[in-house]
Amino acid sequence: IMDPVYGYAAVNVEAQTRSLSSLLSWMKRLIGVRKSHKIFGRGTLTFIRPSNRAVLAYVRQLDGDAILCVANLSRSAQAVELDLSVWKGRIPQEMLGRTRFPRIGELPYLVTLPPYGFFWFLLGADAEPVQEKVLPREVTTLVVGTANMMLSGWTRRTFESDVLPYYLPERRWFGDKGHRRITATVSATIAIEHGPDRFVFTIADVTGAHGVSRYFMPLTIRWIRYTQIDRNPASVLAAVRRGPREGTLLDATGEMEFVTALLAKIRAGETAGSDSQKVVFRATAAMAGVPETEIKKVNSGDREQSNTSIIVDDDYVIKILRKVAPGLHPEIEIGRFLTDVAHFKNAPALLGTVELVEEAGTSALAVVHAFVENQGDAWTVISAALDRLVDEQRVLPNETIAETTEIATMLQWMRQMGRRTAELHLAFATPTEDTAFAVEPITAADNMRWAETMLERTNHVFGLIEPNMQKLAEPAAVNVRRLLDNRDAILAHIESSKSTAFTGFKIRHHGDFHLGQILIAKDDAYILDFEGEPRRGLDDRRRKEPPARDVAGFIRSIDYAISAAMDREPNLTPEDRAALVTHIRSWGDRLMASYWETYRETLGDSTLWPADEAQGRQLLDLFLLEKALYEIEYELTNRPSWVHIPLEATLRILEQRGVMTS
Repeated sequence: IMDPVYGYAAVNVEAQTRSLSSLLSWMKRLIGVRKSHKIFGRGTLTFIRPSNRAVLAYVRQLDGDAILCVANLSRSAQAVELDLSVWKGRIPQEMLGRTRFPRIGELPYLVTLPPYGFFWFLLGADAEPVQEKVLPREVTTLVVGTANMMLSGWTRRTFESDVLPYYLPERRWFGDKGHRRITATVSATIAIEHGPDRFVFTIADVTGAHGVSRYFMPLTIRWIRYTQIDRNPASVLAAVRRGPREGTLLDATGEMEFVTALLAKIRAGETAGSDSQKVVFRATAAMAGVPETEIKKVNSGDREQSNTSIIVDDDYVIKILRKVAPGLHPEIEIGRFLTDVAHFKNAPALLGTVELVEEAGTSALAVVHAFVENQGDAWTVISAALDRLVDEQRVLPNETIAETTEIATMLQWMRQMGRRTAELHLAFATPTEDTAFAVEPITAADNMRWAETMLERTNHVFGLIEPNMQKLAEPAAVNVRRLLDNRDAILAHIESSKSTAFTGFKIRHHGDFHLGQILIAKDDAYILDFEGEPRRGLDDRRRKEPPARDVAGFIRSIDYAISAAMDREPNLTPEDRAALVTHIRSWGDRLMASYWETYRETLGDSTLWPADEAQGRQLLDLFLLEKALYEIEYELTNRPSWVHIPLEATLRILEQRGVMTS
């Protein structure tokens, strides 16, 4: 090689030895570090199993020493939370750069890694000064009396005016984030005691841009200064003081003592509070089949969205329902029906409930389900498989990838998910005397309601996209202009659907069905989260609808996964991207066809679906369009950079129905 840059005169052992940043020098350091610790060759090996399946983590141990090895096996940067509670108190030191990382505490340990990156951490046991905790806001100090009265009098007023208006907008589960000028009032505080541990179930009434909403926060005090407490800053509400004693007011959801108390009270069927405001703990019959054991691990990791989920010892999943409203909650109602009446096996069994009983009615605060060992939710699993296929396709952009194990596996997953969806709908149609679950025929009033709702949403979407059109990237802006140019035809199409007399039946349904609501477990599929769309009222979520609404939501989710896989491929030429889009769309069509065909085959001749296939397709298209319009509305409000996905889908649906030309 005679090249002046890559030839032997420049790239040789002597030159590599002189450069501390060369590959040779790096390999020497790597080998030197490995040889300096016998633990690499002789230590025991313990795997840590994080929820992020792209990261491999394990610990080598020998004679009291421990080394944590973390490797990113994917082509993209990754963040992973590791359960290192066994090594609580130790200080990880990165072995190549000798950099110390934060001390290991009770919470999952967060590590971020570059593509294909890795870390070797020596878990040292030597002492280190406690670092001050930095919170993203000013910390208010509350002066408290007894634990049961910690939110009374002046303390309560300070909590309402100086703590909640700044703490709540930072939470992912708070629904009025865009409006920071909020007022909060504590409407309920119920003391919960379990042995030496005390908690206060707190309900805050919050007034914001969208009216008044109620939020549930279980609180507790830990008697240690907030700058020294080993807790996630997100759980710290305020500093507290009782005489000379300093402490921290915490959200209790991540506390092992809180989880222990909640499960114990559910098993015992206890009630706390007064006649006017009380918390009722109840177990289902399924809880009796779960042995009571000492809790060893609590993980309130990364599933916090509109609620907070806690995984307990791989036995339970506790969901804290943050936004509360009086009424029968679908999660509880459907959970009891599927577990006790329909005996549907492919949904986590409902084990227990926690409800607030007031004069205004009963509000759900928490639900407990059985934990299902799984490989991840379907969105994560399918997205990872699509990324691998895209990588292969980029090597051969002009050829069609032959049938591979990856494609066959995805198709099998889709067939299984279609089968379980149909079985769920058949379970909802189980004969029962409970009118809340009795099957009902589709009526003309239903058809009118769907059309009116669609017209209202369509006009709202048009009102949103017009002022935002200039802010959108060019592909999305082009599609917006196409929609606006065909406004009259779209509205006329929806108006004409009022005259369609659909046959078939309505049942209780999932209500918020997508890939993220299915767990892949040993090549099977388990359906979870039956609370419906959190933004809708309880009565609306409990309304019976045709099975087509769930099917439409799931098909739209598959389409989202396909579009997101294309978006994750940067630096493509227009020609390569066009070829890639063609191949990925063909995979998406196969995935949707496998799901749909297996669903219809499993449903059989059930009267739940219209007997006329053309009418059934029209009903499905109606809900597909409804879902796509909802997605445009959501993305414009929350993630404008994603709005091109539902825009493209809306145009495809309208083109297929002949409403507008391509």
